[in-house]
Amino acid sequence: MARVTGPLMSMEASGTIGKTLTFANWVGRQYVRRWTRPANPQTADQMTHRNAYSIMGVGVSWANKNLQQNSSTTKTDEAAFRDKTPSGMRWNGYIQKVMTGSNGAGPAAAETAWDALATNQSAWDTAALALTPPVGTAPQYAAGGAAATAATAGQVLFYLNYALYLIGERTTVPDATPPTYT
Repeated sequence: MARVTGPLMSMEASGTIGKTLTFANWVGRQYVRRWTRPANPQTADQMTHRNAYSIMGVGVSWANKNLQQNSSTTKTDEAAFRDKTPSGMRWNGYIQKVMTGSNGAGPAAAETAWDALATNQSAWDTAALALTPPVGTAPQYAAGGAAATAATAGQVLFYLNYALYLIGERTTVPDATPPTYT
């Protein structure tokens, strides 16, 4: 049921009327939209995109807390991202935009590059866990929403460095040797 503050044709309203209209407030602005039945398809493609956002979300959160300089950029990762972010955009949103690219092209390329390092992934894991604060793991899900193996700390750090490459802060694609942080 919709709640209305004030008389009919009021200044504030929230809720849904008869499964047709939904009234809400976003950033202090009142709005109304057509009601839609929530859906959560959890298809394989949907979960692939969600998993990529999960990895980058953990990476961005870590970059926000990290004060160490990346040897590949000679800046903190956050400063490197901020330097390339267009004005009017937030750096963390820009990185998500860059990494998702066109229909998930960024995460797919990062995943391919990560898989190519099969014998050197442990070096990235060791480097990621040695940082202060250590990089966290990112939850991953399979089609249907079932839990899958989490992305390792090294994979999160690799994706973050791959994003630095995509925005031009790193000159080369991350390889078998992870960057050092000082």
